[in-house]
Amino acid sequence: MEVDSLVGSGGALGRMVVVGAGAAGLSAAWAALGLGFSVTCLEARQVGHPAASSTGWAKIFRYAYEDAALAHLLTETERRWRRLEELSGRRLLLPCPGLNIAKGGADSLAAIVRSLEAAGRTHQVIRPDSRRLDRLGVRLLPGEEAILEPAAGLLHPTAVLTALAGVVRAGGGRIVTGARVREISAGTGDLLVRTERGSYPADRVVVAAGPWAPDLVPAAPLRVTRQHQLVYATDRAIGAGRPLAWVDLDGDDAYGVVNGTAGQHLLGSHAPGPVGTPERATPADDGAEPLRAQLDGVRRRLGAGIRIAPVQRLVCHYTSTEDGRFLVANWPRIPGVVVLSACSGHGFKFVLTTGHQAATLAAG
Repeated sequence: MEVDSLVGSGGALGRMVVVGAGAAGLSAAWAALGLGFSVTCLEARQVGHPAASSTGWAKIFRYAYEDAALAHLLTETERRWRRLEELSGRRLLLPCPGLNIAKGGADSLAAIVRSLEAAGRTHQVIRPDSRRLDRLGVRLLPGEEAILEPAAGLLHPTAVLTALAGVVRAGGGRIVTGARVREISAGTGDLLVRTERGSYPADRVVVAAGPWAPDLVPAAPLRVTRQHQLVYATDRAIGAGRPLAWVDLDGDDAYGVVNGTAGQHLLGSHAPGPVGTPERATPADDGAEPLRAQLDGVRRRLGAGIRIAPVQRLVCHYTSTEDGRFLVANWPRIPGVVVLSACSGHGFKFVLTTGHQAATLAAG
């Protein structure tokens, strides 16, 4: 594997410990190596643990945001994805059109058009009578319109984590699994990260522990919710049989992918689920009722005559802030500790940039 020419070899900026080897933590580790840190990444379980935020069936990559600043940020981030593809020798960003649905004339659709135009992305307004919908395979309901982003895409989390772990190791970084962090403290002249298997001294620490972060950095402005996705099968290919990502901007904020892996399809919702960390679940967290309602909605979108069979229910955890923004900030309780949260749901596609921002902030 090629190693980026920016990677430092001697840890000139000192020792950095990154807590969490999900997409955010590995992105911060990769960036820190480029800045000249020696890096150890501590992961409590294994890379890609199913309860974490950086897993799942697929993540949608789209510029179609109401906030033009996010579309602009994604322009910078896409360059980093292309660089990661080049270094890892893996194709990570898979092309797939994206359909953004709302009530006709909605402010959200107008804002998305402005964002796409500002980012130089092509788009098309789709109405319920458009013949394009027959090929896409997703119907618009009465009164709806959609913005089609032809050059959206999909990111597969397992491939992304493998690529990031590869460039971290190729750059001289260490990834230690089975090392659950219990405490971060300020020692004499340095920081100390204590795990169940021993302690790691550091000059800087980045906490990117996803849904476990609130236990390590109390009072950080983070909320953890339990989210559910449903993988389902149909008795035939949908539309022309090509992958399509779709987002319903109204109602329960549902999203999905049709014609995905092995001809199966994905359904989920960004609406906040029950609050709770991976270790603190209750029977009410099973997500069955919301998914049933969403599945009824999908049946209407796919049209009559298509039979749907649920295949698998997936659970992940969103870590988010009150305003939905990413969290990249110094932790005020201990100087030298930076908290990084990609803010799950839409944050996965931005992790290469937010990870870079966290490493840069830690460098001071």
